[in-house]
Amino acid sequence: MRSVSKVIWGKVQITSVTWKACLGAAIGGLALFSLICGAIFLAFKTDDAMRKVELSEHIVAEANSFVATLTKAHGTLYRLTAQATNTSSLTNGAQVDIVGLTATIQETLGALQTQHANLVGEVENGIIFAQLNDIRPGIVDYTEKSLKVADLASFGSAKAMRDIQRVDELYDALLTASYQIQNSLSAENDAVRDETARWLRSGWVIFIAASLAGLLLSAGFAWSIGRKLAARIKSVSAAIGDIAGGRQVNKERMYAGQDELGEIVRNLTIFERHAMEAKQLTAVQARQKQETEQRIAQVGKLSEQFDIVVSDVLQQLSQSGAYLSQTSTRLAQSADNTKRRTGEVTQIAESANQMVNNATDICRELTSSVQTIGQGAKQSIDGTGKAEGAAAQMGTILSALDASATKIG
Repeated sequence: MRSVSKVIWGKVQITSVTWKACLGAAIGGLALFSLICGAIFLAFKTDDAMRKVELSEHIVAEANSFVATLTKAHGTLYRLTAQATNTSSLTNGAQVDIVGLTATIQETLGALQTQHANLVGEVENGIIFAQLNDIRPGIVDYTEKSLKVADLASFGSAKAMRDIQRVDELYDALLTASYQIQNSLSAENDAVRDETARWLRSGWVIFIAASLAGLLLSAGFAWSIGRKLAARIKSVSAAIGDIAGGRQVNKERMYAGQDELGEIVRNLTIFERHAMEAKQLTAVQARQKQETEQRIAQVGKLSEQFDIVVSDVLQQLSQSGAYLSQTSTRLAQSADNTKRRTGEVTQIAESANQMVNNATDICRELTSSVQTIGQGAKQSIDGTGKAEGAAAQMGTILSALDASATKIG
Protein backbone atom coordinates (compact mmCIF):
# COMPACT_ATOMS: atom_id res chain seq x y z
CA MET A 1 0.00 0.00 0.00
CA ARG A 2 1.42 3.29 -1.04
CA SER A 3 1.88 6.21 1.36
CA VAL A 4 0.14 4.88 4.44
CA SER A 5 1.24 7.87 6.49
CA LYS A 6 3.61 10.77 6.26
CA VAL A 7 5.33 12.86 8.91
CA ILE A 8 4.58 16.58 8.81
CA TRP A 9 5.97 19.01 11.43
CA GLY A 10 6.72 16.16 13.77
CA LYS A 11 3.15 14.89 13.70
CA VAL A 12 1.80 11.79 12.01
CA GLN A 13 -0.91 12.60 9.52
CA ILE A 14 -2.90 9.66 8.19
CA THR A 15 -3.40 10.01 4.45
CA SER A 16 -4.86 6.65 3.49
CA VAL A 17 -8.66 6.43 3.25
CA THR A 18 -8.54 2.87 4.51
CA TRP A 19 -6.48 3.82 7.52
CA LYS A 20 -8.72 6.81 8.16
CA ALA A 21 -11.77 4.60 8.07
CA CYS A 22 -9.99 2.06 10.28
CA LEU A 23 -8.98 4.85 12.66
CA GLY A 24 -12.57 6.11 12.77
CA ALA A 25 -13.83 2.59 13.38
CA ALA A 26 -11.15 2.11 16.05
CA ILE A 27 -12.14 5.33 17.78
CA GLY A 28 -15.81 4.39 17.58
CA GLY A 29 -15.03 0.90 18.82
CA LEU A 30 -12.85 2.32 21.59
CA ALA A 31 -15.62 4.69 22.57
CA LEU A 32 -18.14 1.85 22.56
CA PHE A 33 -15.72 -0.37 24.48
CA SER A 34 -15.18 2.44 26.99
CA LEU A 35 -18.94 2.83 27.36
CA ILE A 36 -19.37 -0.89 27.92
CA CYS A 37 -16.47 -1.01 30.39
CA GLY A 38 -17.82 2.07 32.14
CA ALA A 39 -21.27 0.53 32.33
CA ILE A 40 -19.84 -2.74 33.68
CA PHE A 41 -17.64 -0.89 36.18
CA LEU A 42 -20.56 1.27 37.23
CA ALA A 43 -22.75 -1.80 37.58
CA PHE A 44 -20.12 -3.54 39.74
CA LYS A 45 -19.61 -0.44 41.86
CA THR A 46 -23.34 0.00 42.18
CA ASP A 47 -23.73 -3.62 43.20
CA ASP A 48 -20.86 -3.26 45.69
CA ALA A 49 -22.36 -0.07 47.09
CA MET A 50 -25.78 -1.68 47.37
CA ARG A 51 -24.23 -4.67 49.13
CA LYS A 52 -22.56 -2.28 51.54
CA VAL A 53 -25.89 -0.60 52.14
CA GLU A 54 -27.60 -3.95 52.60
CA LEU A 55 -24.85 -5.07 54.99
CA SER A 56 -25.11 -1.83 56.91
CA GLU A 57 -28.87 -2.16 57.15
CA HIS A 58 -28.47 -5.80 58.16
CA ILE A 59 -26.05 -4.79 60.93
CA VAL A 60 -28.49 -2.12 62.10
CA ALA A 61 -31.26 -4.73 62.07
CA GLU A 62 -28.98 -7.07 64.05
CA ALA A 63 -28.31 -4.29 66.55
CA ASN A 64 -32.02 -3.59 66.85
CA SER A 65 -32.66 -7.30 67.29
CA PHE A 66 -29.88 -7.42 69.90
CA VAL A 67 -31.53 -4.62 71.87
CA ALA A 68 -34.94 -6.28 71.49
CA THR A 69 -33.52 -9.62 72.62
CA LEU A 70 -31.86 -7.97 75.63
CA THR A 71 -35.12 -6.23 76.53
CA LYS A 72 -37.04 -9.47 76.07
CA ALA A 73 -34.60 -11.40 78.23
CA HIS A 74 -34.78 -8.87 81.04
CA GLY A 75 -38.57 -8.64 80.85
CA THR A 76 -38.87 -12.42 80.97
CA LEU A 77 -36.53 -12.47 83.95
CA TYR A 78 -38.76 -9.97 85.77
CA ARG A 79 -41.85 -12.02 85.04
CA LEU A 80 -40.13 -15.13 86.31
CA THR A 81 -39.00 -13.39 89.48
CA ALA A 82 -42.44 -11.89 90.11
CA GLN A 83 -44.14 -15.25 89.83
CA ALA A 84 -41.47 -17.05 91.83
CA THR A 85 -41.93 -14.76 94.86
CA ASN A 86 -45.53 -15.96 95.33
CA THR A 87 -44.67 -19.62 95.94
CA SER A 88 -47.57 -20.10 98.41
CA SER A 89 -50.09 -19.39 95.70
CA LEU A 90 -48.36 -21.36 92.96
CA THR A 91 -50.50 -23.86 91.19
CA ASN A 92 -49.41 -26.63 88.91
CA GLY A 93 -50.02 -24.39 85.85
CA ALA A 94 -47.99 -21.58 87.36
CA GLN A 95 -45.15 -23.99 88.03
CA VAL A 96 -45.21 -25.00 84.40
CA ASP A 97 -45.13 -21.31 83.41
CA ILE A 98 -42.03 -20.75 85.55
CA VAL A 99 -40.26 -23.62 83.84
CA GLY A 100 -41.25 -22.19 80.44
CA LEU A 101 -40.02 -18.73 81.38
CA THR A 102 -36.74 -20.19 82.60
CA ALA A 103 -36.28 -21.97 79.28
CA THR A 104 -37.19 -18.77 77.43
CA ILE A 105 -34.59 -16.83 79.41
CA GLN A 106 -31.91 -19.39 78.64
CA GLU A 107 -32.83 -19.38 74.95
CA THR A 108 -32.97 -15.59 74.78
CA LEU A 109 -29.62 -15.15 76.50
CA GLY A 110 -28.08 -17.67 74.08
CA ALA A 111 -29.54 -15.73 71.16
CA LEU A 112 -28.17 -12.52 72.69
CA GLN A 113 -24.63 -13.91 72.73
CA THR A 114 -25.03 -15.23 69.17
CA GLN A 115 -26.22 -11.86 67.91
CA HIS A 116 -23.33 -10.14 69.64
CA ALA A 117 -20.88 -12.51 67.99
CA ASN A 118 -22.50 -11.87 64.59
CA LEU A 119 -22.24 -8.12 65.08
CA VAL A 120 -18.58 -8.41 66.00
CA GLY A 121 -17.93 -10.46 62.86
CA GLU A 122 -19.84 -8.15 60.52
CA VAL A 123 -18.94 -4.68 61.76
CA GLU A 124 -16.04 -3.07 59.87
CA ASN A 125 -15.98 0.24 61.69
CA GLY A 126 -13.15 0.20 64.22
CA ILE A 127 -14.93 2.38 66.78
CA ILE A 128 -18.12 0.33 66.75
CA PHE A 129 -16.06 -2.85 66.82
CA ALA A 130 -14.31 -1.58 69.96
CA GLN A 131 -17.67 -0.72 71.52
CA LEU A 132 -18.95 -4.23 70.83
CA ASN A 133 -15.85 -5.72 72.39
CA ASP A 134 -16.29 -3.46 75.40
CA ILE A 135 -19.77 -4.80 76.15
CA ARG A 136 -18.72 -8.44 75.78
CA PRO A 137 -17.77 -8.83 79.49
CA GLY A 138 -21.03 -7.15 80.50
CA ILE A 139 -23.04 -9.56 78.35
CA VAL A 140 -21.24 -12.53 79.89
CA ASP A 141 -21.76 -11.18 83.41
CA TYR A 142 -25.39 -10.33 82.69
CA THR A 143 -26.00 -13.80 81.27
CA GLU A 144 -24.46 -15.54 84.26
CA LYS A 145 -26.31 -13.47 86.82
CA SER A 146 -29.60 -13.67 84.91
CA LEU A 147 -29.35 -17.47 84.80
CA LYS A 148 -28.53 -17.52 88.51
CA VAL A 149 -31.54 -15.33 89.29
CA ALA A 150 -33.71 -17.55 87.11
CA ASP A 151 -32.51 -20.62 89.01
CA LEU A 152 -33.24 -18.96 92.33
CA ALA A 153 -36.63 -17.78 91.13
CA SER A 154 -37.51 -21.23 89.88
CA PHE A 155 -36.99 -22.57 93.40
CA GLY A 156 -38.99 -19.72 94.98
CA SER A 157 -35.99 -18.25 96.79
CA ALA A 158 -36.39 -14.71 98.15
CA LYS A 159 -32.74 -14.09 97.30
CA ALA A 160 -33.78 -13.77 93.67
CA MET A 161 -35.39 -10.41 94.42
CA ARG A 162 -32.14 -9.14 95.93
CA ASP A 163 -29.93 -10.42 93.07
CA ILE A 164 -32.22 -9.00 90.40
CA GLN A 165 -31.22 -5.48 91.43
CA ARG A 166 -27.64 -6.26 90.43
CA VAL A 167 -28.99 -7.68 87.17
CA ASP A 168 -30.93 -4.43 86.66
CA GLU A 169 -27.73 -2.43 86.92
CA LEU A 170 -26.02 -4.65 84.37
CA TYR A 171 -29.08 -4.45 82.15
CA ASP A 172 -29.14 -0.65 82.28
CA ALA A 173 -25.44 -0.48 81.41
CA LEU A 174 -25.83 -2.96 78.57
CA LEU A 175 -28.94 -1.22 77.28
CA THR A 176 -27.19 2.16 77.32
CA ALA A 177 -24.15 0.74 75.49
CA SER A 178 -26.44 -1.07 73.04
CA TYR A 179 -28.29 2.15 72.29
CA GLN A 180 -24.98 3.89 71.64
CA ILE A 181 -23.90 1.09 69.31
CA GLN A 182 -27.31 1.17 67.65
CA ASN A 183 -27.05 4.91 67.12
CA SER A 184 -23.51 4.57 65.76
CA LEU A 185 -24.60 1.84 63.38
CA SER A 186 -27.59 3.90 62.26
CA ALA A 187 -25.36 6.92 61.68
CA GLU A 188 -22.88 4.79 59.76
CA ASN A 189 -25.74 3.29 57.75
CA ASP A 190 -26.99 6.77 56.89
CA ALA A 191 -23.46 7.78 55.90
CA VAL A 192 -23.10 4.68 53.71
CA ARG A 193 -26.45 5.34 52.08
CA ASP A 194 -25.60 9.00 51.48
CA GLU A 195 -22.16 8.12 50.12
CA THR A 196 -23.65 5.43 47.89
CA ALA A 197 -26.32 7.77 46.58
CA ARG A 198 -23.75 10.51 46.02
CA TRP A 199 -21.37 8.13 44.29
CA LEU A 200 -24.15 6.73 42.12
CA ARG A 201 -25.21 10.22 41.11
CA SER A 202 -21.65 11.30 40.32
CA GLY A 203 -20.87 7.96 38.67
CA TRP A 204 -23.87 8.17 36.40
CA VAL A 205 -23.10 11.81 35.63
CA ILE A 206 -19.50 10.90 34.75
CA PHE A 207 -20.69 7.91 32.75
CA ILE A 208 -23.22 9.96 30.82
CA ALA A 209 -20.71 12.77 30.26
CA ALA A 210 -18.05 10.31 29.09
CA SER A 211 -20.59 8.59 26.87
CA LEU A 212 -21.67 11.86 25.32
CA ALA A 213 -18.05 12.94 24.88
CA GLY A 214 -17.17 9.63 23.23
CA LEU A 215 -20.22 9.77 21.02
CA LEU A 216 -19.55 13.39 20.07
CA LEU A 217 -15.89 12.60 19.36
CA SER A 218 -16.83 9.59 17.25
CA ALA A 219 -19.58 11.53 15.49
CA GLY A 220 -17.25 14.47 14.83
CA PHE A 221 -14.51 12.24 13.51
CA ALA A 222 -16.99 10.28 11.41
CA TRP A 223 -18.51 13.53 10.09
CA SER A 224 -15.05 14.88 9.23
CA ILE A 225 -14.04 11.69 7.44
CA GLY A 226 -17.46 11.45 5.79
CA ARG A 227 -17.27 15.05 4.56
CA LYS A 228 -13.81 14.55 3.13
CA LEU A 229 -14.75 11.22 1.62
CA ALA A 230 -17.95 12.72 0.19
CA ALA A 231 -15.99 15.54 -1.47
CA ARG A 232 -13.45 13.12 -2.85
CA ILE A 233 -16.07 10.64 -4.00
CA LYS A 234 -17.95 13.54 -5.63
CA SER A 235 -14.76 14.46 -7.49
CA VAL A 236 -14.30 10.85 -8.60
CA SER A 237 -17.97 10.68 -9.64
CA ALA A 238 -17.63 13.88 -11.66
CA ALA A 239 -14.55 12.49 -13.39
CA ILE A 240 -16.38 9.26 -14.19
CA GLY A 241 -19.36 11.29 -15.47
CA ASP A 242 -17.08 13.32 -17.74
CA ILE A 243 -15.50 10.14 -19.10
CA ALA A 244 -18.91 8.49 -19.57
CA GLY A 245 -20.21 11.58 -21.40
CA GLY A 246 -17.22 11.69 -23.70
CA ARG A 247 -16.06 14.97 -22.19
CA GLN A 248 -12.58 15.84 -21.10
CA VAL A 249 -12.02 15.50 -17.35
CA ASN A 250 -11.87 18.84 -15.54
CA LYS A 251 -8.41 18.86 -14.02
CA GLU A 252 -9.31 21.63 -11.56
CA ARG A 253 -12.06 19.57 -9.91
CA MET A 254 -9.98 16.43 -9.68
CA TYR A 255 -8.82 15.24 -6.27
CA ALA A 256 -5.06 14.76 -6.27
CA GLY A 257 -4.48 13.13 -2.87
CA GLN A 258 -2.15 10.26 -2.05
CA ASP A 259 -4.86 7.90 -0.82
CA GLU A 260 -6.93 5.29 -2.62
CA LEU A 261 -9.36 7.84 -4.08
CA GLY A 262 -6.47 9.87 -5.45
CA GLU A 263 -5.11 6.71 -7.01
CA ILE A 264 -8.55 6.03 -8.51
CA VAL A 265 -8.59 9.55 -10.00
CA ARG A 266 -5.13 9.04 -11.47
CA ASN A 267 -6.22 5.71 -12.89
CA LEU A 268 -9.28 7.46 -14.34
CA THR A 269 -6.97 9.98 -15.99
CA ILE A 270 -4.97 7.14 -17.51
CA PHE A 271 -8.24 5.51 -18.54
CA GLU A 272 -9.37 8.77 -20.13
CA ARG A 273 -6.13 9.02 -22.09
CA HIS A 274 -6.48 5.44 -23.24
CA ALA A 275 -10.14 6.06 -24.07
CA MET A 276 -9.20 9.09 -26.18
CA GLU A 277 -6.53 7.04 -27.91
CA ALA A 278 -9.05 4.26 -28.45
CA LYS A 279 -11.53 6.82 -29.81
CA GLN A 280 -8.93 8.18 -32.20
CA LEU A 281 -7.98 4.65 -33.18
CA THR A 282 -11.66 3.88 -33.76
CA ALA A 283 -11.97 6.96 -35.98
CA VAL A 284 -8.86 5.91 -37.92
CA GLN A 285 -10.23 2.39 -38.26
CA ALA A 286 -13.58 3.81 -39.43
CA ARG A 287 -11.77 5.91 -42.03
CA GLN A 288 -9.72 2.93 -43.11
CA LYS A 289 -12.86 0.85 -43.29
CA GLN A 290 -14.55 3.49 -45.44
CA GLU A 291 -11.51 3.69 -47.70
CA THR A 292 -11.44 -0.11 -47.87
CA GLU A 293 -15.11 -0.18 -48.82
CA GLN A 294 -14.47 2.44 -51.50
CA ARG A 295 -11.54 0.41 -52.80
CA ILE A 296 -13.66 -2.72 -52.76
CA ALA A 297 -16.34 -0.86 -54.75
CA GLN A 298 -13.70 0.33 -57.22
CA VAL A 299 -12.27 -3.17 -57.47
CA GLY A 300 -15.82 -4.44 -58.10
CA LYS A 301 -16.30 -1.95 -60.89
CA LEU A 302 -12.89 -2.82 -62.33
CA SER A 303 -13.81 -6.49 -62.05
CA GLU A 304 -17.02 -5.88 -63.96
CA GLN A 305 -15.13 -3.93 -66.60
CA PHE A 306 -12.50 -6.66 -66.72
CA ASP A 307 -15.23 -9.26 -67.15
CA ILE A 308 -16.66 -7.23 -70.05
CA VAL A 309 -13.22 -6.81 -71.65
CA VAL A 310 -12.43 -10.49 -71.13
CA SER A 311 -15.78 -11.40 -72.67
CA ASP A 312 -15.01 -9.18 -75.64
CA VAL A 313 -11.51 -10.63 -75.93
CA LEU A 314 -12.85 -14.16 -75.65
CA GLN A 315 -15.44 -13.38 -78.31
CA GLN A 316 -12.77 -11.88 -80.52
CA LEU A 317 -10.51 -14.85 -79.78
CA SER A 318 -13.38 -17.15 -80.68
CA GLN A 319 -13.91 -15.31 -83.92
CA SER A 320 -10.15 -15.24 -84.51
CA GLY A 321 -10.04 -18.96 -83.79
CA ALA A 322 -12.71 -19.60 -86.37
CA TYR A 323 -10.86 -17.36 -88.81
CA LEU A 324 -7.58 -19.08 -87.98
CA SER A 325 -9.28 -22.41 -88.45
CA GLN A 326 -10.47 -21.32 -91.86
CA THR A 327 -7.04 -19.84 -92.59
CA SER A 328 -5.36 -23.01 -91.45
CA THR A 329 -7.68 -25.00 -93.71
CA ARG A 330 -6.84 -22.68 -96.56
CA LEU A 331 -3.13 -22.93 -95.69
CA ALA A 332 -3.43 -26.69 -95.67
CA GLN A 333 -5.15 -26.55 -99.04
CA SER A 334 -2.54 -24.05 -100.25
CA ALA A 335 0.19 -26.35 -98.97
CA ASP A 336 -1.36 -29.24 -100.85
CA ASN A 337 -1.66 -27.09 -103.97
CA THR A 338 1.88 -25.87 -103.49
CA LYS A 339 3.11 -29.41 -103.07
CA ARG A 340 1.25 -30.45 -106.17
CA ARG A 341 2.53 -27.44 -108.08
CA THR A 342 6.03 -28.10 -106.78
CA GLY A 343 5.82 -31.55 -108.33
CA GLU A 344 4.61 -30.05 -111.56
CA VAL A 345 7.31 -27.39 -111.44
CA THR A 346 9.87 -30.07 -110.79
CA GLN A 347 8.63 -31.98 -113.80
CA ILE A 348 8.55 -28.78 -115.85
CA ALA A 349 12.03 -27.89 -114.58
CA GLU A 350 13.26 -31.30 -115.53
CA SER A 351 11.56 -30.90 -118.93
CA ALA A 352 13.02 -27.41 -119.23
CA ASN A 353 16.43 -28.71 -118.24
CA GLN A 354 16.12 -31.37 -120.84
CA MET A 355 14.95 -28.78 -123.34
CA VAL A 356 17.85 -26.54 -122.38
CA ASN A 357 20.19 -29.40 -122.87
CA ASN A 358 18.49 -30.05 -126.18
CA ALA A 359 18.72 -26.34 -126.99
CA THR A 360 22.36 -26.37 -126.05
CA ASP A 361 22.90 -29.25 -128.31
CA ILE A 362 20.93 -27.47 -131.01
CA CYS A 363 22.89 -24.26 -130.40
CA ARG A 364 26.05 -26.22 -130.53
CA GLU A 365 24.81 -27.81 -133.70
CA LEU A 366 23.68 -24.36 -134.92
CA THR A 367 27.08 -22.97 -134.19
CA SER A 368 28.59 -25.82 -136.05
CA SER A 369 26.13 -25.15 -138.82
CA VAL A 370 26.95 -21.46 -138.91
CA GLN A 371 30.59 -22.27 -138.95
CA THR A 372 29.86 -24.71 -141.65
CA ILE A 373 27.88 -21.98 -143.47
CA GLY A 374 30.75 -19.59 -143.09
CA GLN A 375 33.22 -22.07 -144.40
CA GLY A 376 31.76 -22.48 -147.73
CA ALA A 377 29.22 -20.66 -149.60
CA LYS A 378 28.87 -23.50 -151.65
CA GLN A 379 27.51 -25.51 -149.02
CA SER A 380 24.99 -22.70 -148.06
CA ILE A 381 22.68 -23.47 -150.74
CA ASP A 382 22.79 -27.10 -149.80
CA GLY A 383 22.33 -26.40 -146.16
CA THR A 384 19.58 -23.86 -146.55
CA GLY A 385 16.97 -26.46 -146.06
CA LYS A 386 18.69 -27.76 -142.94
CA ALA A 387 18.92 -24.21 -141.49
CA GLU A 388 15.27 -23.60 -141.95
CA GLY A 389 14.45 -26.89 -140.26
CA ALA A 390 16.77 -26.04 -137.35
CA ALA A 391 15.26 -22.56 -137.02
CA ALA A 392 11.77 -24.06 -136.87
CA GLN A 393 12.89 -26.48 -134.18
CA MET A 394 14.48 -23.57 -132.29
CA GLY A 395 11.22 -21.63 -132.35
CA THR A 396 9.38 -24.64 -130.96
CA ILE A 397 11.86 -24.91 -128.08
CA LEU A 398 11.55 -21.23 -127.27
CA SER A 399 7.74 -21.46 -127.25
CA ALA A 400 7.95 -24.41 -124.87
CA LEU A 401 10.27 -22.44 -122.56
CA ASP A 402 7.90 -19.50 -122.60
CA ALA A 403 4.96 -21.71 -121.69
CA SER A 404 6.93 -23.26 -118.84
CA ALA A 405 7.90 -19.87 -117.55
CA THR A 406 4.26 -18.78 -117.65
CA LYS A 407 3.21 -21.80 -115.59
CA ILE A 408 5.95 -21.20 -113.09
CA GLY A 409 4.91 -17.60 -112.75
